[in-house]
Amino acid sequence: MLPTMTWLQTVLLTLLNLSGRIECVRLIKLTVPAFKFIDDEAALTCRFDLEGEELYSIKWYKDGDEFYRYIPGDREQQVTVFNMNGIRVDERRSNKNTVILLGLNLKSAGNYRCEVSAEAPLFNTVSQRSRMGVIVLPNSRPRISGGQHTYHVGDWVRVNCTSDKSKPAADLQWYINGREAPQNLLRPYPPIQHEDGLETSIEGLDFRVSQQSFRNQPGKLSLTLKCVSAISNLDKYPRYSEVRHQKESTHFSIGSLFHSGTSDLQCPSLPSMLLLLVIFWLQSQVHR
Repeated sequence: MLPTMTWLQTVLLTLLNLSGRIECVRLIKLTVPAFKFIDDEAALTCRFDLEGEELYSIKWYKDGDEFYRYIPGDREQQVTVFNMNGIRVDERRSNKNTVILLGLNLKSAGNYRCEVSAEAPLFNTVSQRSRMGVIVLPNSRPRISGGQHTYHVGDWVRVNCTSDKSKPAADLQWYINGREAPQNLLRPYPPIQHEDGLETSIEGLDFRVSQQSFRNQPGKLSLTLKCVSAISNLDKYPRYSEVRHQKESTHFSIGSLFHSGTSDLQCPSLPSMLLLLVIFWLQSQVHR
C-alpha cells in the first residue's frame, strides 16, 4: 500500500501535471498615439491572445492610476470608468480591445498601460505601456521685434523672434536671405512658462550690416530676414513670419519694417546716391 501523500505533495503533483498544458496570455500589440492635438479624441487599442484561457479582466492605467476596467464575467457592471483629470472615456464606443478618449487636454498626456488577466485559478497577467503627448499649436505667426527703422552699413541688427503660446515650446529658426542663419549669430532664451501650461519661445539674431549681407535686386540691394516656427516631432509648422516693406531707391537709408513676418532691409543703389549728391549740390548753389 502506497503511503498517504500530504496535502502539499498533492498540490505539487497537480501543478506538475498541469504545467505541460498550461498556456500563457500574450499581449500581441498595444497601440497608443505618440501625440494628439488638443481637443482631439484618441483610440487606445490592446490586442491579445488568451491561448485557450478565459478572460478575467482588461484594465487601463494612466501614470499608474486605473481609469478603465472591463470584466466580461460581471453581469451587473462589465465596464467601470474611474474619474481622472484629463480622461473622458466614450463608454458607448469602448470595449475590451479599444478605449476611446474624448476632448483631450494637456492633462491627458502621460504613460498609458494596458493590463490583461486570465481567469482563475492562475490569473495569468500581462501588460505593456506607451506614452502619449498632447500638442497645442500656435494660433498665430511668430513676431519679429526690436528692429530700428533705419540702418547703415556697419550698424548692428539686433532683433528677436517670439512664438505664440504652444505645447511643447516651438523651435524657432532664423533665415537670412533664404538661408539658415549661422549658429554664432543666434541668441537663444529659456522658454517662458505660462500658468495654463503653454510655453513661449524667444530667439534673438545679432549681426553687423555689411555690403556682403545684401543680395542684388533690380535698382536696390536688399536683406531679407525670416523666422519660422516648428513643433518637435512634426514637420515644419506652416506658419512663419513674413511681410515685405520696400523703400524707393531714392531714399538714402537702409529701411526696415518689423512686423509679424519677414522684414526686408534695403539700401539705395549707387546711381541713386550720386543723383542725391547732385541734387544736394544744386540746392546749395541756389541758396548762396
